[in-house]
Amino acid sequence: MAEKRYMENNGERGITGSKPRSHSLNIYEHSRARSLVERMKHTFEYKLNEYKGFDSYKGNIRSAYIQAPFMTLEDLFGKLPESLSFDIEIKYPMLFEAHDWDMDTYALEANHVVDLVLDIVHRLAGKRTIFFSSFSPEICILLSRKQDIYPVYFLTESGHIPSADARADSLQEAIHFARSWRLPGIIARSQPLVMSPDLIQYVKDSGLQCISWGELNDEPQNAE
Repeated sequence: MAEKRYMENNGERGITGSKPRSHSLNIYEHSRARSLVERMKHTFEYKLNEYKGFDSYKGNIRSAYIQAPFMTLEDLFGKLPESLSFDIEIKYPMLFEAHDWDMDTYALEANHVVDLVLDIVHRLAGKRTIFFSSFSPEICILLSRKQDIYPVYFLTESGHIPSADARADSLQEAIHFARSWRLPGIIARSQPLVMSPDLIQYVKDSGLQCISWGELNDEPQNAE
């Protein structure tokens, strides 16, 4: 483990010349810190910083985790007013992304991920306006086949960044994919749309809704 390696490399005194580390953790906290490091070791960020040792993580328990837990989807449903609409984007790596980022073949099965999200949505959504989105074609397919209440949109880089998956490699392929699976529309990266506004009408002429994402959306002149 990273902590063990840190202690082996630096000893009890840590960095040369520094005072010994304070051992103020109780047994529960120390055990939890180790558990969280174990869970983090499959992430790209962990691998990127692993050589730095256990202290490469900044946090409040042995540098192992952030100050507060992530807010869950259930928390959002309970704490935000029902009048607020949700775009629920599901992140799931495509095979070429897992290879390019040197990720472990360690992941929740896509069906399981989608089923967990849909269970929460069906229980807690109420009358809230919701739509789903994902860069993963497989996730979009599963979402559109497992329920027909909420629309599903395919997120795409629109060719701005090359993709090894043909369905995500260009705006034309994104349109073809969305139409093939009867999705209502695509959410395209804003750069190509700003450079060539005619593409917006091209998407609409294909019978799809055209939504954009990206930093260029923040510039008022582009919205015009």
